[in-house]
Amino acid sequence: MVYKFRVILDAEEDIFRDIAILAEDTLEDLHNAIFNSFGFDGMEVASFYTCDDTWNQEDEIPMFDSGDVIGEQKTMSDYQINDLLSQDETKIIYVYDFINMWTFLVELAAVEEPETGVIYPSLLFSH
Repeated sequence: MVYKFRVILDAEEDIFRDIAILAEDTLEDLHNAIFNSFGFDGMEVASFYTCDDTWNQEDEIPMFDSGDVIGEQKTMSDYQINDLLSQDETKIIYVYDFINMWTFLVELAAVEEPETGVIYPSLLFSH
């Protein structure tokens, strides 16, 4: 299946991207799709955060294992997107660059069949 996300930069202006990605891809793949679609160089640390329906931040899913015991903390590459998100659980927060704190609200907008000939992830719309 293909998950179609609206990724909104948490800012006063309306800045967002619509991204299509395979449900079996990892959160690391989604991270790469987001920073590429917004024109970042990908050289900064980032994390996803689970959240509730009103965007209250919960558990961190980092890029790298920074725990006291190596291998104990799960990272973006350990999660398929469909492990965390579904038509019932549609929201996740993404933070890129912890100095500038670029914060994005990522919401699952649709679940569809993959289109023949389309390479995923795919940027569908930019505003």
